Amino acid sequence: MRVFITGGSGWVGSGIIRELLATGHTVTALARSPESTARLAAKGVSIRRGDLADLAGLRAAAAESDAVIHCAFNHEIAFSDILVNVLIRTTQSPWFARVSPVARADLHAIEALVDGLADSPNGAKTFVCTSPIAILPSGRVGTERDSGVASSLGCFRVASERAVLGAARRGVRSAAIRLPPSVHGAGDTGFVPTLIDLARTTGVSAYLRSGETRWPAVHVDDAAALYRIAMERLAAGTLAAGSVLHAVADQGVPFRDLAGAIADRLALGPPAPRKSKHFGSFAMFAGIDNPASSDITQQVTGWRPTHPPLLDDIRSTAYAHPSPPP
Repeated sequence: MRVFITGGSGWVGSGIIRELLATGHTVTALARSPESTARLAAKGVSIRRGDLADLAGLRAAAAESDAVIHCAFNHEIAFSDILVNVLIRTTQSPWFARVSPVARADLHAIEALVDGLADSPNGAKTFVCTSPIAILPSGRVGTERDSGVASSLGCFRVASERAVLGAARRGVRSAAIRLPPSVHGAGDTGFVPTLIDLARTTGVSAYLRSGETRWPAVHVDDAAALYRIAMERLAAGTLAAGSVLHAVADQGVPFRDLAGAIADRLALGPPAPRKSKHFGSFAMFAGIDNPASSDITQQVTGWRPTHPPLLDDIRSTAYAHPSPPP
């Protein structure tokens, strides 16, 4: 299939490109900088210069493709916006009602991609889009049947997921793949390296409060395989349009156990409780309690995680060295 991907130079997108090329698909990737262009071209993919603000370009790229995989999102700016809103939260103006400009840009990009895919004269096209597990209610095991809620940590992307699922009404074979907070593996630059760096700097691997909050997780290569499987099954008509899938291998790793694995990794003493101040702006993420199941996903797609779980990965050579810059 001819696949157009956004976010192909990112952590998850890079894994998806490897998976697609290894299974014989042709890939065109969106690149917004000379550096991204060089990295992507070196992988053997075609390049389309632009960014998510180039809505006409996104429509054209989607129209020229058999399938689109959307992974691009400016997490750094979005999370900065959330942190500001948390600080100014009031009863009359809850932080989740403040729409991030980045979230709006993501929604507009999704709408443009759907426009390019819809009403194709060559038959239904395929759209696989990324969504966070964090849009689900916290404190219980989330499933694919759960809808995103406006009070969740990931509330700013609920509208985007709804737009993806709604694309099925326009003849687009769409699916949303929800990713957990930790997509791990060698080369990871996300939450786990942040915690490792914090432990290395402070000399203690810490957890917040009792450490009982739970993080779902998945290895990057397992996640990439699910994107490819979902795309192929949607195209073949063996996965229902408008599906929600969970790229989850570890249903919920207690944060205390995560801190313990990091302590083992760095040969520190036992993990210890610390207050929010210790984690700084990361405290909001340290308090995530969003366990999630992938039982339905595995049943309807046949996907099975095969790579090491999060704690084993942290204790392996995958995290033996400081993380490279993004």
